[in-house]
Amino acid sequence: MDHHEDKAAHGGRTSNDVSALKLQLVRLKEDLGRFVARSPEGAVAESLRERIRQVEGEIAHAARERRRAASELPPETPTPAAFHAIGGRFPPRRR
Repeated sequence: MDHHEDKAAHGGRTSNDVSALKLQLVRLKEDLGRFVARSPEGAVAESLRERIRQVEGEIAHAARERRRAASELPPETPTPAAFHAIGGRFPPRRR
């Protein structure tokens, strides 16, 4: 399985994938700015705009999935706030 098939087989996005998408979005917007400076209307500029819309949609989808997964945490899973609350009840260890 090559790199592209491995990425396609991987179902969910990780934070690294989202970070990569955000970097790609920044680069695409910079490229679009360069192409628009030369000629505002053109096939390249339109294809870049379409790809920007796709990447923004993928980022939004990943954010929705992350929020959905966070809301589905079981109630017995301690949150970071719970760890801080417990930490105040016990004295610090002496060394």
